[in-house]
Amino acid sequence: MKKLLLFFSFFILHFTFCIAQNNPVPCPTDKDYKWGVGVQVSNPTKEVKVMWFDDGNESYDMYNTKDKSFSLGLSGKYTFNNGLGIHLKAEITKIDIIRTGDYWSFSEKCEEKIEGTQNQFHLTPGITWNTQKRKLNYYVGFEIISTFLEQFYINFNYTILDTTSNIYIIGQDEVVIPKGFSIGAGAVAGFDFYFFKNLSIGAEFSPSIVYYKSKGETITKLTNTSTVTQTLISSFQTVDEKNFFLKNKFSFNIKFSF
Repeated sequence: MKKLLLFFSFFILHFTFCIAQNNPVPCPTDKDYKWGVGVQVSNPTKEVKVMWFDDGNESYDMYNTKDKSFSLGLSGKYTFNNGLGIHLKAEITKIDIIRTGDYWSFSEKCEEKIEGTQNQFHLTPGITWNTQKRKLNYYVGFEIISTFLEQFYINFNYTILDTTSNIYIIGQDEVVIPKGFSIGAGAVAGFDFYFFKNLSIGAEFSPSIVYYKSKGETITKLTNTSTVTQTLISSFQTVDEKNFFLKNKFSFNIKFSF
């Protein structure tokens, strides 16, 4: 996801420079366009802090971590004559992080794969103040950020081969963390560049402080099968978690204005 955001950053800067040099399209103004609808891609943020799931694309010790998470959404905006604007953004975030590793522990050869997945749904209304300069529209403002978080699933699969006793163990652990929500407020700043009539590309940054709450039961199921025996364990733990944290969000968009 980080590579994709870097690509979008380079593309927008390069495209903006090239079009600004060569495009003869007349500059739009606030009087030309009141409404705007667009599609945006953002960096996925992780409300749930579980074990190593906030490490990102890191490799350390004998483990490799791969983050396949993404965030995609729609946005709508209305601008008044005085430059004041209101907007609403709806996004879905898919958290999908995998950690794999293989190592030796004395006479045991171990292989592990852990995957954490979660769906998040965001709704973000906000107010901005807009300034138009030729083909660029700059804006700053504030937003209210609300997020509904589905259950967080953790699947842990492992194999252990004891080379001295020749016992082969296959294990599978499943953990389900309960649903939750987060709500907060923060600032937003960004720009839109009109590269062709009523089409624009842009980027924005929105830091915020967020309150997170999750309440329910964490369900754990452990299955251990070997050449000798099989074990099945289930447990339930009541969770009532609350905390505040800072969240930084970067997004890039393409917008149609009318």
